Amino acid sequence: MDYSKEQCVKIADVKRDPQRKEKIIGVAMEIFSGRPYHQVTMDEIARRAGVAKSTLYYYFPSKEALYATLLHEGLNLLLRELKDQFRDESPLENLKQFIKKMVLFFLEHREALVVLQSEESALYNKRLEECYKQYCSIKEVLTNIIQEGIEKGELRGDISPRMAAHILIGMIKEPVLHGEFPPLEQAEKIFDVFTGGLGHAK
Repeated sequence: MDYSKEQCVKIADVKRDPQRKEKIIGVAMEIFSGRPYHQVTMDEIARRAGVAKSTLYYYFPSKEALYATLLHEGLNLLLRELKDQFRDESPLENLKQFIKKMVLFFLEHREALVVLQSEESALYNKRLEECYKQYCSIKEVLTNIIQEGIEKGELRGDISPRMAAHILIGMIKEPVLHGEFPPLEQAEKIFDVFTGGLGHAK
């Protein structure tokens, strides 16, 4: 007998187990990272995670809610790493490390990047709003790095740091979406092109 999602939630008779939830999240991330969002089903996630479908819906009421959780946790992890990373290094070194971390993150979570830019993002409602806040916080980290570079004379000051941050995020995302270049080479070239355009003329 097939149950609706609402029925599955009602009949679920399990206590919330952090380890079970983490296992579901890990399996879901593995599946989503290998295939487009629309090709992944909750049936497959439940089967691969070794849980009943009712249990899966007990933790996540929809595929949209599950993916939003993956995206939220991924962005939160990246934000923490970025905030911990940039302290004592020079602005240019911080910029180089920022680009490298962003390239590797987007390569690992390419589907998350696609969803962020697609119409499917509207499915996540309030939960995705939190993801966008995190995404904006990541841009703020980059804006501050660029601002510091301007103040120290390492980057030219005739362009808004916020505008420069938007430009750089775009430079990072596009090559990742097309996947034509090795990640480390990609990060290095993005840094060279970006700083070559912003650096003082010699």
